[in-house]
Parts: sequence; structure tokens; C-alpha cells
Amino acid sequence: SEGRIFIRQQGNKVAVVELVCETDFVANNAEFVGCGEKILDEVFAKGYTQVEKALSDMLLDFATRTRENMSLSKVKVFEVPENAVAGIYIHSDFKTAGVTIVKGSTDERVKTFARDCCMHLAAFTPTFIKQSDVPASYIDEQKEIFKVQMANDEKVASKPENVKEGILQGKIKKHLAEICFVDQMFVKDDKKSVAAKLDEVGKEVGAKLEFGDIELFLLGK
Repeated sequence: SEGRIFIRQQGNKVAVVELVCETDFVANNAEFVGCGEKILDEVFAKGYTQVEKALSDMLLDFATRTRENMSLSKVKVFEVPENAVAGIYIHSDFKTAGVTIVKGSTDERVKTFARDCCMHLAAFTPTFIKQSDVPASYIDEQKEIFKVQMANDEKVASKPENVKEGILQGKIKKHLAEICFVDQMFVKDDKKSVAAKLDEVGKEVGAKLEFGDIELFLLGK
């Protein structure tokens, strides 16, 4: 789908707005971009936290003149707690954006790390944030897939059951580390996981850091 994501931090709030349309010509039109910025203005001015008719109506005039279907598909607002920072990132195509809140310090190094985490989200598009977020049904499905793969591998299929179980658990562990944000190798240091980098930055600034809200936005999803 075509459209554009808008993101802005103002005070202790971060707002994300998504507009969808039919063509990239309209998505890159200055007036369409202006509509998105004005909607962000209203979100902050009036305290909106979701899609409302008053916000959607701000697109009506432009949509009528261009005769193109367009809509306000998403409004999300994040509160940044005290002694916390928000990192925000928008990709150059305006179709991918990220928000990461890190709690425990407002040091500039933490702000940089939070923004780098947003870039990580955009680059690696993790399916889950942490392993405890992964449904048991998903893990069961993956186990069945790996079991079929192992059964078709002669070297593995001939091994004792306890060895095969160990291989299976190893495959699951590796897979989860690849799809969970905190366990992925950090975008700016592929020798450390995101969680390890969080601890490292915390030691640098002398604070116990933890993640707050983390969200990746992909246009149309």
C-alpha cells in the first residue's frame, strides 16, 4: 500500500500517525504531507490517542480534489515516563518507523542508544520483543517444522532420541534469538545482543536501564 508514516516527539509524548492512499504520487505530494503534519499538530493540541472523525475529516478536502481514496489509518501516542528517554526513527521512504522508550536515565548516551534501537527495529523487523511474548503455539509449530527437517537429515535421524531432543532445543533457542528483539545481535555491534548492549550502556551511565514501550510501524500493517 502507499502512504506515509509521520512521527514526532513533543514534551513527554511521542505521536505516530499513518495516512494511506492509492499512489506514491499522492504520498509524496506536499499537500498530503502537510495534512499529516497538521493531524500531528491536532493530536498534540487536543490530546487525541486514536483515530477520530475530527482527525480523519482533515483529509476530506484534499481527497475530494484529487479524487483518490485516502484515510487516516493509525494514531498512536506514547507517554515517556520521568527519568526515561524516547528514541524515534523514520526510514527515508516514510514507510517504516520505530519508537523505543528506555527507562532509568536521561543521559545523552541513553538517548543515542534508544534511537539506535529504533534503527535496529527497522533493519531487523523482529517478530517479538522478548521470548516471554512468544505464544506456546508458535513454538510448537516451529518444533514440528524442525522435527520434519531432522527426520529428512540422515545424519541426524540416526542419532539417539536424547541427542535429537538436544538438537531440537538448540534449534528452537537459535530461532527465538533471531526473531526476538532483545536477543538479536545489536545493529551497531554484532558481537552483543540488544539486551547485553542495554546493560553495557547502563554501566556507562551508572544506571539500571530497562526497556519501556517498543514498537515497529510498517505502513499498512
